[in-house]
Amino acid sequence: MKKCYRRSDRQVFAVKISEVEEEHALELRKLFLTKKRLGLFKHPSILQYHELYIMLKRRTCYIVMDYIPQ
Repeated sequence: MKKCYRRSDRQVFAVKISEVEEEHALELRKLFLTKKRLGLFKHPSILQYHELYIMLKRRTCYIVMDYIPQ
């Protein structure tokens, strides 16, 4: 997990960086978009996921979520 900032307003987020195989990347993207569309990431007691970035050339997936300080 890494801490990151949105450039426009300097809001703090956490980003999880993982390796992903190309054949799994499309399924992961589809699952993420479906859950986001259904509102499954918007619950007051659950960590919110905001964005998913997949870089196929690097075989890397970035999941941007709420930052919770320790």
